[in-house]
Amino acid sequence: MTFPLLKLPFLAIQNVIQSLETPDKFDFSTCSQKCRRLVKCTRHPYTGIDIIVGSGRSYSSVILRAGDRTCYDWYCRGQEYSRMRVRKDRRTVGDMTIVFRKKPDKMETGGLMAEKLKVLNKYISDLFNVPILKYQYGNTPNVKLLPMALGIKKCEQMIITAVDDYTPGIPHLRYIIENVEVSKKLYIGYYPIYSNFQMESTRFSMDILHLNTAAYITRNVFLNMDCSVIEMRRSSLSSEDILDFINRWYNSKNTRFERLLVESDNLKTQLDLNGFNPKPWNSSVRGQYYDEKKHMNFSSGLDIIRSDGLLATVKQSEAEAIEFVVWKNRFPVYLY
Repeated sequence: MTFPLLKLPFLAIQNVIQSLETPDKFDFSTCSQKCRRLVKCTRHPYTGIDIIVGSGRSYSSVILRAGDRTCYDWYCRGQEYSRMRVRKDRRTVGDMTIVFRKKPDKMETGGLMAEKLKVLNKYISDLFNVPILKYQYGNTPNVKLLPMALGIKKCEQMIITAVDDYTPGIPHLRYIIENVEVSKKLYIGYYPIYSNFQMESTRFSMDILHLNTAAYITRNVFLNMDCSVIEMRRSSLSSEDILDFINRWYNSKNTRFERLLVESDNLKTQLDLNGFNPKPWNSSVRGQYYDEKKHMNFSSGLDIIRSDGLLATVKQSEAEAIEFVVWKNRFPVYLY
């Protein structure tokens, strides 16, 4: 006996949809345009999706989340399931027909990984009206899985752990930096260093910025960064650039900034901090370690105090690195 769901009153249909498990909501939405509209206008507990691209050519996923909880995973393998001796279900997702193998925690599909990932990302985010929380890209030569090819414009976190050394990577890197709005964290690991590639006017304003290869960051871009935490390695910045950054903070009312780490071959000279009335570490003024796990020792740093009372420390190491931290809590509680 069939259940005439679509003949029920609208509120009753919504109550039924809300009681369904996540994969059943997805299946129901693919039955017709009307079913899709019904799912779209129903309230759901989901908060966003993660897009995960695995290392090599192995897999990619669209993961639906409710807070810290994983609700369901649409998993795309690199190879087709032509010889699978299991039940396979066809679903029309957007303009594409996709063959899935359905499991309690995920739907698996194979072949055309980039095309399917793009369709699933757009369909699921639109169906449940949720943003992209995290995009994570492993070490793979498949540029079709990078944000530019997928059309990603906005997310909370973007983590690019590594990109192989190929010339077509320049427009993809430029797209990430200039066209994707990242609000919380942007992490770009190894990326090829191209001598003719520089960012001139980009403004970074996410909470955490981590660039493992930052040779393309110019002085102007650096001085206009508005981030809480900035870490840049393999940069081309000079001691004068760092000093100007500290001077801007010192003469501002910026309370967002927390920490800066810059590694550069151009940090040959010691910073002249005399204009800030620097003081050596005093254990009665602040703690020795900046972090609760005691990984960041600032006993050798010089302290400066801004007019509003904020205390900051500058430490320059022999490894051509400069750290600049602001003590929001002068005496952190250490874990051990």
